Amino acid sequence: MALDVLLSAARISKSFAGVHALRNATLEVRAGEVHALIGENGAGKSTLIKIITGAVTLDEGSVVFNGEQVRDNSPSLSKSLGIAAIYQQPALFPELTVAENIAIGNERSGKFGVVDWRRRRQIADELLERVGANISPDAVAGGLSMPHSPRWHHGRLWLLESGRGSLATVDLASGKIETVARVPGFTRGLDFIGPLAFIGLSQLRETNAFTDIPITDDNSERLSGVWVVNIDTGRTVAFLKFSRTVQEIFAVQTLRGALFPGVVDEDDALLKTTYVLPDAALKEIRLTAAAPNAAAGADAD
Repeated sequence: MALDVLLSAARISKSFAGVHALRNATLEVRAGEVHALIGENGAGKSTLIKIITGAVTLDEGSVVFNGEQVRDNSPSLSKSLGIAAIYQQPALFPELTVAENIAIGNERSGKFGVVDWRRRRQIADELLERVGANISPDAVAGGLSMPHSPRWHHGRLWLLESGRGSLATVDLASGKIETVARVPGFTRGLDFIGPLAFIGLSQLRETNAFTDIPITDDNSERLSGVWVVNIDTGRTVAFLKFSRTVQEIFAVQTLRGALFPGVVDEDDALLKTTYVLPDAALKEIRLTAAAPNAAAGADAD
């Protein structure tokens, strides 16, 4: 292993109930590098990360950090080395405060098992300030929601507060979030054209993992579709509502310059008679005047 390699996972193998999740996988990371693990579902990406962070025990291979092999790895040992994973769906206790959630797994009780509440809050304050989070340590985690679809538009940072069903802007200087509009659904997917914001809404089924969020406490109807909001007034100016099978929207993208776009299935007859000409070929097309009682056409050399 090269001396400048900070972290190495070498020849890692892992099986679950006889099924190989990883087989002879290797990853090397040097200081200052950014890597992306890309693969299909079941390729072993999450398993490799969990082995490196000590959440899963490897069957074969080794993990080396800063030139030293990591033995008997565990989440606490991994964290002490500065190795941590931030998962897509955070595992929070919604009934506890932000400070209490931060303390879990990181805090050691004092003499006689007494919690130092003042010290706990101080640590939470310091960590929140370090990452620029304008959140009170005393806020109950169940009342928070994750931002989604951040976009820079008209000189401002916009985002969706998914768990609140809202469109908001962020003051970069203070970190303050200002709600511009509320819509009747779990917001996910955002795009803009001029003063109009196109927002994706999901119904968020009751069996979904995201149930302990503010929008689920609201008795109003949660819809699925695309809402159009005027960002200057916060008013809804149009909407497209799905009433049956479509329950979740994951992204929204406007098609500029397209009128009356449609959805075409893979086996649609239209595809059999559709073709695309490259720009070079289009330049060679010459339109000719139509003869009387004849259909207009195009000639291509």
